[in-house]
Amino acid sequence: MVRALDIWRFIERLSPGPGPDEGVRFGDPEAEVRGVLVAWMATVKAIKRAAEEGCNLMVVHEALLLPYSAEGGDWSRFLHWTANRRRLELLAKHGITVIRAHGMLDRLCVLDDFDRALGLPEPAVREGYVRIYDVPETTVGALAE
Repeated sequence: MVRALDIWRFIERLSPGPGPDEGVRFGDPEAEVRGVLVAWMATVKAIKRAAEEGCNLMVVHEALLLPYSAEGGDWSRFLHWTANRRRLELLAKHGITVIRAHGMLDRLCVLDDFDRALGLPEPAVREGYVRIYDVPETTVGALAE
């Protein structure tokens, strides 16, 4: 049996370590995992998709609630926000646990995957979150094309 907490511990082992805003953010860490949906954010649409697919665990990059500051404190101050209330209602209704992996995934893979998507060369400097690339002078518009 794989539990949500087992998935979290696996992510922890791969990464340089979690920040204070990462980990199980909602639901039961002891829940037996039937399916996992990985998403950038736990939007209402993503939560509905997880439920449709029979997933009871979501691994997300961004904060569960808005504004971001709600993650570390008293959620009740922000439950009048429709997006927050609807997300929590759907998660509870479908028994979905949410794990947030933000900075740890940035360090593990997101940063490097982003530079590959942009077609950048190997960085001349790679230190923590810092990447410096030797590229010809260009405009942001040309880079985006």
